[in-house]
Amino acid sequence: MSPVAPGRLANPGSCRLRSELYFAAAEELSAELTRQLDGNTRFLVLRVQEAFNADATTVEAIASVAEKARQRGGRLILCGVRKGMYGVFERAGLLEKIGQDSIFEAQRDLLLSTRRAIAYARGLSAAASAQLPNHES
Repeated sequence: MSPVAPGRLANPGSCRLRSELYFAAAEELSAELTRQLDGNTRFLVLRVQEAFNADATTVEAIASVAEKARQRGGRLILCGVRKGMYGVFERAGLLEKIGQDSIFEAQRDLLLSTRRAIAYARGLSAAASAQLPNHES
């Protein structure tokens, strides 16, 4: 687990995928998401609305990063999940691995799922911060 300043967590991070998610991109995707989780960031919101053609390899990479986040006491949260992508995630078993509460489906209102996911991540981060021992004197 990465060191965390006593009593403080960084704000949730966020990033947006705008590419094809086929098997050749899985390693780079995993490395970049893991890099995003370095430091004090334990909660990461990943917008996938502009991503397409996800396959089992990239879904497994996302699941692996989600597991790393959970091991650090955090969470990977997906937003902008379109119906087709949701089906891919469901068939690949990602919903069970990441948790239904960490999936925010795309909405008609532009960026609504992103705003909801960020608010959820902030709530989780605040709850996690409240549980950290306060070492201020």
